[in-house]
Amino acid sequence: IINSSLGDIDIGDGYLDASAILSAFSINDATDVSLNDQSRIYSHSFYISSRNVAFSLRGRAEFTRRTGDFVDTISLDDIELNASVTSSGNDDGFAFGSRSTTDNTNFSNQIFNLGDLTGVQTIIATFARFAGIRSFGGTLPQHLIRVNLEYTMPQYDLSMGIGDIDARLVLDFYRE
Repeated sequence: IINSSLGDIDIGDGYLDASAILSAFSINDATDVSLNDQSRIYSHSFYISSRNVAFSLRGRAEFTRRTGDFVDTISLDDIELNASVTSSGNDDGFAFGSRSTTDNTNFSNQIFNLGDLTGVQTIIATFARFAGIRSFGGTLPQHLIRVNLEYTMPQYDLSMGIGDIDARLVLDFYRE
């Protein structure tokens, strides 16, 4: 969002045309360039199920590409990670989890950002053995839970420069 005086953009007819004008503006120390909070958040999710198997979800993060100033100004420590689970719901008509349990699901309280997942595979969540996620009877969708991963990019300002970043989070399941 660039806060400055832009002048009259439209002559009142609702369309940009040859008579529409844009006043010159400049960027200075008082210019506020930032992403709004919603634009900084990315998420994805997936479904899992198990029966009487203790397992863990582990992850390892890395940059696959960084260009320009972002090589020096944005690190994996700057990208927040919030992991959670949804035990039941309806995703665009797909009903899941009516017979599932998350009682034995534990998320690590040591994972705050992608920097916490560098190097080796690190435990994000454990799913304990007692009854697993599934109960008896029902269909597979009724026994699914949804794992949600939400990433929050750092608050950007012009001092961070320009560039591109691509980060990868590799997830693996380990039987415990």
